[in-house]
Parts: sequence; C-alpha cells; structure tokens
Amino acid sequence: MQGGFIAIKNMQIDKESIEQYRPKLLYDENYYRSGRVAEILERIGINPLRVTRVVPSKRGDMLFNRSFLFRISLEDNQKETLGTLFAKVYHPHKPTIPTSRKKRLNLGQEYQYNLMKFWNELGIPSPIAIDYFESTEYADNVAQYKTSTLLMSAFNSPTLDLDVIAVDQLIKRINDITKAPFIGERGLLIRDNAAKDIKTLEQFKLNIVRSALDTINYVSIYCTSTLSNPESDLVKKVKDSLYKHPSDYYVEKGFYYLKIASIWFLIKNGILSLDSIKKQNGDYIIIPPQVKDFLDKYNDKLKRSFSLVSNLHRNILFESFVQGDEYLHHFYYDKNGPMLEKKVSNSDLKIFDSSYGMLGSFIRSKLPILVSHLLNFDYLTTKKLFEESQNNANSIANELKKVHLGKEVLGNFSINSKPIEESKIFDLLSVYELINTIGLYAKQDILNADAWRQSIERKVEYVPTNPELFKFSQEPYNFLPFDLTLERYSSEKAIDLMLQNLISRIDHISKTKDYQLSPPEREFVDLIKELIEYYTKTFNQNTNVSSLKQERALSDQQQVKSVI
Repeated sequence: MQGGFIAIKNMQIDKESIEQYRPKLLYDENYYRSGRVAEILERIGINPLRVTRVVPSKRGDMLFNRSFLFRISLEDNQKETLGTLFAKVYHPHKPTIPTSRKKRLNLGQEYQYNLMKFWNELGIPSPIAIDYFESTEYADNVAQYKTSTLLMSAFNSPTLDLDVIAVDQLIKRINDITKAPFIGERGLLIRDNAAKDIKTLEQFKLNIVRSALDTINYVSIYCTSTLSNPESDLVKKVKDSLYKHPSDYYVEKGFYYLKIASIWFLIKNGILSLDSIKKQNGDYIIIPPQVKDFLDKYNDKLKRSFSLVSNLHRNILFESFVQGDEYLHHFYYDKNGPMLEKKVSNSDLKIFDSSYGMLGSFIRSKLPILVSHLLNFDYLTTKKLFEESQNNANSIANELKKVHLGKEVLGNFSINSKPIEESKIFDLLSVYELINTIGLYAKQDILNADAWRQSIERKVEYVPTNPELFKFSQEPYNFLPFDLTLERYSSEKAIDLMLQNLISRIDHISKTKDYQLSPPEREFVDLIKELIEYYTKTFNQNTNVSSLKQERALSDQQQVKSVI
C-alpha cells in the first residue's frame, strides 16, 4: 500500500442557487400533453390533456440526496392538482455523481432509466419511469452546463429510515412518560399499557425490516429469472449493459475505507488535527505517514483478507441481479401510488433508486439493512431475520418455477442450498460491510462535517403512511410523532453504534459452533479484531504524541504525491 492523497472532491453548492438548475423542459405544459410522456401519464391516472399549468414546487424533501430532486405539480386551468412527479436532476456542480456505470453523467442516468423501465415492465414495486432527457436550458437561465434528468412518478410517504426513527423516538417518549410519579391503579394501568405499546412498536419495527427484505427477494429473484431468458428488446438491453464490479473492487474498497477510518480515529484521539490532513480547501485527504506505516505492517494479511471477502462476494451460488444500494432510505410504503399492469408481490412496500443496479451478491444485498445503525439490532436478531428471509426467498423462487411450469429459469441463482455456508458468508460479509460503512461516515465527518451537521440538526416533519399503526391502548399514548430528530445520522453516533455492533459480531463469530472457519477466514476475523483493539484502546498509550506532531508537519511540507 502507498500513502499520499485520497482524491475526493468536496464541492459545495449554495442552497439558494439549487433551484436554478431546474431544466426548462420540465415546466413546459406541452411536454406532458403528447407523445410517450402523455401515454404514460394516462396509464398512471393523470389526464395529460387537462394539463395547462406546471408548478415548480419545492425541492423533494429526501434526506442527504446527492442529486437535485424536484417535485413537479401538474394542474388544470382550475388550479386543481392532477398529479405530482419527481424529477431527479444530475448536474456537474453536484459534489458526488453516483453513476453506476462509472462513465459519463448522461450514460449513468440513462442506465437508471432503462433499469426503472425494466422494473416497471416486470412488475417490481417501484416508481414509474416516465422519461429521460439531457438539457442545457434551465428555468432561470444560469450558466449552460449539460444536465440529465430522470422523470418518475412521485411518492409522498416517508422512507423506511424515517419510519424506524419515528418508532424509536416514540418508544423513548413512552418510556419518559412512565417515569412520571403516577400513583395507585391508574399508575399501574399506565405502566402496563406502556409495556404493551412498546412491544407493539418493536414488532412494527421488525415487520418494517421483514417487508424490506422480502422486497429485496422479489427484486433479485424476478429480475434474475427474467434476465436469464431475455425476450424483449428492453430486457436484452439491460442484460447487455448490467454493471459488475471489477475483480479487485472489494480489495481496493476495503483498503480505501480502512485508511479513512484510521485517519478518523487518529483525529478523535487527538493525534491528528483535521486541518493537517486536508489540502486545497478540503478537496483532498492526505494520508499521514503514521497511518501508512501502521497499515503497511498488515499489508499482506489485509490483501489476503480482502481477497477472501472478494471471493465470498463472487461465489457463483449467490450471484444475481441486485438493486445494489439497499438502505432503508430507498424503501417506502405507498398503497395508492401508481402501478403499471403487473405486480410481482402483494406488498405495498416499494423500492426506488436504480443507480447501482448490477450483478452482485444476493446475501450482501441484505446487509445494509440488517447491520444498519438506525436499527441497532443485536447479532442474534439480525441472524434470525437473515435466515427467515432466505427461507422466504426459497419459497418465492419455488413459486416462480411453478408459474413457469417447471422451466429452469433461475440459471445459477441458488437459494438456501447450503444454509450453514450461507450463515458463515453472511457473518463474514457483515464484518466487511460494517468496516466500509464506518469508513463512509468517517469520510463525511472529515470532509463535510459542517454541511452534514446542518442536515441532521434540523427537524423533519413526519406523517406516517398508516396512522393506525401508531394508535395505542389509551392516553397518553394516543399521539403521533410529527417532528423527528436525526441524531442517529450523526457521524460520531453512527460510528459508535457500528463499532459496538462490529465488536459484538466478531465475538460471536469467533466463538460460534454453528460452522468451522477456514484458516484464511480465521485470519480475517482475528485481524479485524486486532485493528479495532488498536484504534479504540491502545493507540494513545503506545504513541509518542509530540513525535507524531513532528511527522505530521513534515508530511505537510513534503506533500506526498502517491494516490490510491
């Protein structure tokens, strides 16, 4: 491994200027009244001929979105709202452009559009893809940069991360109420009802996760099945363009986020200052020599460990179509939203964001939810939910085979063929997932601390999709949480929770009798355990702070040029 600069652009856009980047075409009523756009609007219940007014409503209220997201209200000449759409606009000025093709901006956006159309054609519960176009004409005549826009049906429901946060905050409110000095039978009744209500909320939280995991199952199984026997031109196009990570992706990613996490821990331990590792107005992170030297000592072990992880991801038994970014904020409930003719499940839960749709690991696709710090489930709960989800996937696959009259449509997509092996792969990949997510939050805290803090310090209005779920046994619990706080998105809070999760998970893996770890797998687990202990317990004790300060100053003068 080499030290040096980690090139991460950290461009910021003035909030007041964001509205300028609305493509002009979106606000032309004629655009919605003819052609393919009009045809799709009619199919989802919007009469295009009545559209006489397009209202540039507020930006979409998605949290931490990396594209410009606008709500588009379509009205008639009586100012009656006919429907609302979402426009997802990618622009060169945006700090991060998460195109799954890793190519030009327009290709990434077009890739998402084709995948969304594929989901719609197949009946995957998701927003309806309406159109994709490129433009250099903006509503406010700002400087001419090319943008690409994906237009889709809108949803007005909170995403599942907000549902989970609402449940936890409501549990806290109920617990706080029970601490009041209630006396006599009324006090006993309140406490008894509080226990019942908390149990109901905890069950609701579990059901949220089960619904998300089942949706992942449906997406993977039905998409994999259809892609194995392409019939339509669209399916052939999607199959030919599906993204797949290069062979060294997981090795490089593991090194990358481990370096970032290492720097973050050094900063929090007071060994490094934030200014000492940032260059060019915060656009780059300098890898200080103490991080390089420390990780160099583990270079061979890390290469073997991350290569092991890469092989686990690429185990052919688990290679399938995956959404690729399966976090709670990419799911929402929508009973009344538009859906095309087909529907592969009876669930009201929908998945969105096709940015990262690819061929990948079916097991890994469930990890971003199950090890989420927002849920903060213990090891045994996540394991139980995973095994339950795999069994459900097996049932879905068998149902699909029956529909196809026994025809072998799943190709190499194998589910639950080796439960013990799956369990071990799940455990090992969960360790890797947590390392990467810790590194991701560390990067946010190093580069975007102020902007990130502003995002999480504001309160978010919350209106649940189904208010009945939040009605309880009696007052004072018959209320809804309308304003959510987002402290769990705090980098320090998130990393602390994930670190606790990681320590507990490694302890269980080390002691389990459910399966045997191979020597490389044992080396991986022991190595991560050693790194955690070093950064969280022994660093300050074993380090000469003044010496490191001198090394840091020397590093700034030398301006190391190697790049990862």
